Amino acid sequence: MATIAKIPLEYERQALDDLYKPTSNISTTEETISKHLELGTRGAGMAHAAAIDIDKLHSSLPQNIMDIFHQSSLSWDEFTKASDTMSNLGKHTSLMLNSFQTNFKRSIYAPLLPYLLSPQQPYLLNGDPNLLLQQLSDVYNHLKRKRMPRNCCLQICVRSQNSLQNGDLDCKPRFAAKETTYTDFTSIENKMEECIARFDDNCGCCDYKRYEILSSKEQFQIFEAKCNGTIPSCSFQHPLCKIYNTTQNILPNGELDARAPGLITVAFSKCNNCIRIDLILSDGATLYGKRIFKQDMINTVPKLFATPQLAPTIQSQLNKLQFVADGIYNKYHKHINDNADNADNAERCSLADRLPDFVHSVTIHHNQHDLDLLELTRCFEDNNIDDEYIRTHKVKEFRELLGLSCDISAGVATKLWRYLGGFGLDNDDQDISIPKFGSYTYYDEKEESGDDEAEYDPLEEVEFFQALLFMHNEYEEEEIQQLSKEFEEMLLLKQSKEIQQPSSCKNDNEVTVNYSDEDLSVQSDWS
Repeated sequence: MATIAKIPLEYERQALDDLYKPTSNISTTEETISKHLELGTRGAGMAHAAAIDIDKLHSSLPQNIMDIFHQSSLSWDEFTKASDTMSNLGKHTSLMLNSFQTNFKRSIYAPLLPYLLSPQQPYLLNGDPNLLLQQLSDVYNHLKRKRMPRNCCLQICVRSQNSLQNGDLDCKPRFAAKETTYTDFTSIENKMEECIARFDDNCGCCDYKRYEILSSKEQFQIFEAKCNGTIPSCSFQHPLCKIYNTTQNILPNGELDARAPGLITVAFSKCNNCIRIDLILSDGATLYGKRIFKQDMINTVPKLFATPQLAPTIQSQLNKLQFVADGIYNKYHKHINDNADNADNAERCSLADRLPDFVHSVTIHHNQHDLDLLELTRCFEDNNIDDEYIRTHKVKEFRELLGLSCDISAGVATKLWRYLGGFGLDNDDQDISIPKFGSYTYYDEKEESGDDEAEYDPLEEVEFFQALLFMHNEYEEEEIQQLSKEFEEMLLLKQSKEIQQPSSCKNDNEVTVNYSDEDLSVQSDWS
């Protein structure tokens, strides 16, 4: 089967360490990134590490490790000693990470959690976290639904201007002079649709757009970034330059920058269906930040405020947010935590190895569907789609993920869900009686009518699963029945209608699946 490229922590120790040996040669990538960062020797150090990520590793090693470090409240020394993986890195790799951590802390942002947990922390914010979280939820949902061409990036920086609790520093809200100010924050999703330009489907690769949302209480503005609106094309898939852009001037001529006291920046970056979110707080002198995930929206953002209580409606809304998993980050996290394998954190095996049979079956039985095996495999690996995922998620979530990631119709996604062991239309149905076929609704995309839902003939399902059974005799009929609880009822219905077996179905010995690791490899894709 196709496999995702190894992350660098899986490399042989010496091979990885050799990449970081000191050299006097400066690559074009390093020079370009260093020039963009404009941070002198600190920027040059981070640019050197980023250039190795881009040119040799195709994976952002130091940034993923920084993200994991910032999830802890440990010092850097404590963090590296707490993990066998970090303690056993080669000399040059360790020196690179130490340097990157120091420069990132001084030039981009320092760890947020130790700052928040400090009993002497005097800079809590006045204001209502519910207003901010409502906006963040709306922005995330907008980005999640937004379809974008591959290798295009949209970055939206939400800036929440708040007064400091101690009142020692001026933090008067500032807006862009020539931009429209809206007063109804509940309309933010509609305004994003109006103000954020669509990507051209023929734009090619490395198209980057950055937008600002300035908000204070219920007022807000949306406009295309006036400063730091570009990144080097060589760094397109690396997060460093995008994070740097969010920490610089927001308005020209020094009118507003990310270090304004009391300013919260939440930077959303969507690229290739992965959404990265960075939370950054300024106390007027230093930036503190971390990459955030769903639980941080509930547990971390409110702690920035002197009054952190969440309204029940906002709590419920945040609980319903469906965050897209970052499979690469999860792989790094697993290695940093020394591949812990216990009852609460057992190793989870992806179901991607079952995709080739499904793709082949769909291809010969429903030739109107063109499925990309590599793209599906990457989606499964990146989002940790395994037996646990099938048990704990809904088919609606699965359809949405495959639609956004692989442009797969809801109907085919539903077939795949059932093939992998999902019950009925949802896992909630597994303990109740199977719905009658007369009331069964099949979701698919209809090009002619544009309808998203249409009644379907369940006999098509019978033929599909029987085709799978006849083509791949390693699947016993009992297993097919387990995969689709409706299969037995389907067979009875099929027999009653006297439907003939599809002529396109052949014995497994007559079918050849032509794919190889070489054919499925994509050199430009990152891990």
